[in-house]
Amino acid sequence: MHIHLVTNTVSWVNGLKLQNSRADLQRMKDLTNKMCIEKGLSVPAKGMHYDGTVMEDGAVGAWSKDKYKLLADVSKKSYVVDCGSAVFEAKADCCSRDCFIEEMEERGWHTTWTDNRKHITFENDKGDKVRDTNLSKSFNMDISKEGLLNEFKRQNELRKERERKRKKERQIDKIERRVRDDREFVDGESAITDRECEIKECNHRYESQDQDDDFIR
Repeated sequence: MHIHLVTNTVSWVNGLKLQNSRADLQRMKDLTNKMCIEKGLSVPAKGMHYDGTVMEDGAVGAWSKDKYKLLADVSKKSYVVDCGSAVFEAKADCCSRDCFIEEMEERGWHTTWTDNRKHITFENDKGDKVRDTNLSKSFNMDISKEGLLNEFKRQNELRKERERKRKKERQIDKIERRVRDDREFVDGESAITDRECEIKECNHRYESQDQDDDFIR
């Protein structure tokens, strides 16, 4: 369900044509939203589906009907869609700005990201340019400088965590192999007990590191 606002575009008083600014349209939208809320109806919100659920990263969204149809229609080639897809793929595997720029370059997009410019600009070989704000609005992703840097930081933390787990698993596996060797070649339980203590100590050490990291974060 939606609302249509019908107006007479020409004044019957003086014959002048109606002139609407963006501010006028926004006030009209705010008024209709208020009326809907008072009646218990939902209103559209950026970053949300019409049923009120949160849009996932990469979901197509645009306040312009024509733009939405262009982005959502996979049969039509759009450089904005191409750029959005490239950014979505590149940022998932990057831990730094330089890495991100290289990944975008491999996907056919030159990235202009400088300290003296507020926005990031992407340009393909044809000269088509896309600004970060356009992608953020169209695909429900935070492609701002701050947003990407936060994503790189998160990716770094995930990589460190994965590497730490792999190191722990390798160390425990090495100790367990020594335990198996002890069972085969050593009489008595003393050597086996020593190995089991090493495993417990290894687990305790990594658990302590995890707790320290949580405390720091």
